[in-house]
Amino acid sequence: MKKLHISVMPEETISALNINPCGVYIDCTFGAGGHSNLILEKLNTNGQLIAFDQDLKAVKDSENIIKDQRFKIFHSNFNNLKVQILKHFSSEFLVDGIFFDLGVSSMQLDQADRGFSFMQDGPLDMRMNQNNTLLAKDVVNTFSEKKLADIFWNYGDEKASKKIAKAIIDYRVKKQFTTTLELAELCKKIIPMAEHKHSATRVFQALRIFVNNEISIIEDSLKQAFSLLKKDGTLAVLTFHSTEDKIVKNYFKKLTTKSQINPWPMPQVYKDAQAIFVEKMAKPKFIEIKENIRSRSAVLRGIKKC
Repeated sequence: MKKLHISVMPEETISALNINPCGVYIDCTFGAGGHSNLILEKLNTNGQLIAFDQDLKAVKDSENIIKDQRFKIFHSNFNNLKVQILKHFSSEFLVDGIFFDLGVSSMQLDQADRGFSFMQDGPLDMRMNQNNTLLAKDVVNTFSEKKLADIFWNYGDEKASKKIAKAIIDYRVKKQFTTTLELAELCKKIIPMAEHKHSATRVFQALRIFVNNEISIIEDSLKQAFSLLKKDGTLAVLTFHSTEDKIVKNYFKKLTTKSQINPWPMPQVYKDAQAIFVEKMAKPKFIEIKENIRSRSAVLRGIKKC
């Protein structure tokens, strides 16, 4: 099995999943196959790994990355997780663990023609699923100044969101944006360069999240995943953005909190929590960040179903 990129927090992820060698696991975000490889290495001949990816290229590439009878992959967004499982397996089908690696994959970032990177010149695309119709250039060239500012602030935490939005409006009066470097160069003129962070980082992140509707589907997808777990099954999630992590954190808090089931002022009675933490919050070690700068914002959280 060939490894094509550096997986983020590999040891911590495998630890959080607490892999049963003969178990069934789901990798909801195959990407370049890094974490899938790690899971398969822990499974014996009776184990099984099911993967999902909305990127058709990732699905096609998986044939060369993993040649293993224990492995099956579906071309689908993880928000269709339960639908796909019910379609291809029985209604009683449950698994031992599920993993989400949210955000863009290294494979997508490294391909200039996908339009995710501000370091390489390419079309302003940013679609994870090539069947989607909305492109980043559509957003940049047609959305209002206020809408653009809201996107950069809400999905990128960009403090200069209003300045960037106005600069985009002024720029496109003369010329439409067509390439990633055009937008990146505009960002550099307005946002000061920070150590280890390009001026366009937050703007590109915000556009990618908006184009792919990444935030709104997270909680529903987590609910689907949790419903597919066996007792003592594990759910682990890697996030790279504060809004993503907040959604995961709050959902896990609901599952791990004992709820009061009788009204005050009667003696308090609680129902058991639905899950317990196996990893409340882990971040990459300094050495990992040094070797893989893309891991710097990662947060890993994991729970086990009671």
